[in-house]
Amino acid sequence: MFPEESSEIRIADPENNSRSEGLKTILQINGRSDLSGGPIAMLRLLQGMNNEPFQHIVVCPNGDGIVEDLKKLINVQTEFLELRQISLSTIIKLYRLLQDKPVDLIHSHGKAAGLYGRFLGRWLGIPVLHQFHGLHYRHYLPGLRGIYLKIEQIMSGWSEKIICVSESECAEAESLRLFSPGKGLVIPNGVDGNKFQKNAEQRESLREQWEIPKNAWVLLSITRASVQKDLEMTLAVHQLLRREHPKCVLVLAGVKPEEFQRIVRKNIKCDSSHVICAPPEHCMERLINVADCYLSTSRWEGFSLGLIEALAMNLPAVISRVTGNLDFIGLESEGVFLVPQGNAQGYVTKIKHLMDADIRGRNARSLVLERYSQKRIHSQFKELYRQLLETPTPSLEMEENSEKSIKLNRVAAL
Repeated sequence: MFPEESSEIRIADPENNSRSEGLKTILQINGRSDLSGGPIAMLRLLQGMNNEPFQHIVVCPNGDGIVEDLKKLINVQTEFLELRQISLSTIIKLYRLLQDKPVDLIHSHGKAAGLYGRFLGRWLGIPVLHQFHGLHYRHYLPGLRGIYLKIEQIMSGWSEKIICVSESECAEAESLRLFSPGKGLVIPNGVDGNKFQKNAEQRESLREQWEIPKNAWVLLSITRASVQKDLEMTLAVHQLLRREHPKCVLVLAGVKPEEFQRIVRKNIKCDSSHVICAPPEHCMERLINVADCYLSTSRWEGFSLGLIEALAMNLPAVISRVTGNLDFIGLESEGVFLVPQGNAQGYVTKIKHLMDADIRGRNARSLVLERYSQKRIHSQFKELYRQLLETPTPSLEMEENSEKSIKLNRVAAL
């Protein structure tokens, strides 16, 4: 599905190598370019910045996800590079890029991008804004987990600010001492209320296309085949639910059919005849329209973009009680129910309650748009960018020269 990665950085706009006069240049570096939450959040941020006094150089892998959308933005240049494997050659390529195209600020998204971005920012004296899109360490072996957390603690000193995408993620990061007090701030993912609205025609059309009976209860899970998302638990919940509601259909948005077949071949119990694998798409509101309930069984989250999009369309949700989702505690009256992670029967009980009580999350939309409107999120980033671009950051070379100067002055004084 994805084109083969080039061994060299490819310049999307070779004629526009110079910095536009009066515009500050921001390097956006991301280890992913698929249609998962982190890349989509970055894309929407850049779309919201299209008329702002910033120009952006985006470094990410080439692929079928957000790349074509990035190329449409007038203030964005795209450079393709595989970043998820750490290598010296990648550092050298990024260094050469920044020598050829100087930037004023680095905004790194995720683990691998954060390592590259903060190392280069420290080396070259460029301020760095690092953004977590989930704290992905739980699945590591204990020794590797400790090493990763220690690296994050060190690199936090090389970051001007660190963004967490939810209050619960920020609280966990602080408890792990991943940054010093006052350095972390919360800017959640946002949603466009004008775009994410119910559409009866889309609902009927998609159900007809997928041959879903009109009276079938449809669970939607925007997910992927990974340890984090615990897809096996999602399938188990669906199977249990079908014992009493045999027409229940599960739509897995983001799981490829071949990935699902691999799971089936592992003899993981599921009712595959009532599971639909829907590829991720740019118009996720179309898929959300088909559903009656949103389901997430994740082992952890940063802040689920799919969840707030579903809530913006007044879809009730049953989600795991984990970091990221904890921000939605106390919203049962709006149709949001949290279940201890791994408790299959607990998910089923809440979903059955929704079926029987016909709770539709009537107030969830207004609450989500008040807290997480895309316009509000864009304003927060604009202000943060302006603040960071006004503060000079010393490079390692400048610090070393400063130390030498202090030592020479002390010698001269003697």
